[in-house]
Amino acid sequence: TWPTQVMVIFPTLAAVKQFNREKLKPTITASEVLRRHVREEKSRAADGSSTLFKTFPGGFFVLTGANSTADLASKTVQYLLADEVDRWPLDLEGQGDPMKMADARMISFHQTGDHKKLEGSTPTIAGLSRIDDAFDAGDQRQYHVPCPHCGGMQVLAFERLRYRRRFPHKAEYPCR
Repeated sequence: TWPTQVMVIFPTLAAVKQFNREKLKPTITASEVLRRHVREEKSRAADGSSTLFKTFPGGFFVLTGANSTADLASKTVQYLLADEVDRWPLDLEGQGDPMKMADARMISFHQTGDHKKLEGSTPTIAGLSRIDDAFDAGDQRQYHVPCPHCGGMQVLAFERLRYRRRFPHKAEYPCR
């Protein structure tokens, strides 16, 4: 952990609670380092963590939904992780685009340039996809992985994955 403020935004608060229950909480429980740093959940204590707010020395990790005006309008964060952005509403209760509201959470760090935002999603409808728009607005870099056989770097494309559906299951990724 390091002292900072992080916000993770899912499409809905229900998705946030499911993520906490199925993935985040078990990860914290299984990791000795995280258990040591992330404060325990307490139902009514201001100094502990809660389902949607994890505290650690010098910072916090807030989980919220793109459908929650309260969190999108109140927290100041240095790092923003936006998940499944193509499933976010385009307008939040007449208050505007939740992505613009989320971006405003990092405005305190704009002077120093010491802020980061990661958007991820499964693309939906071409022309209406937030993630396609974000990719087009960026430098369009792609993640490369080394080939396990020749060491050459290649883009990981799901279409190239080969796997055996019957036992013994075996997956291969042929070199391009």
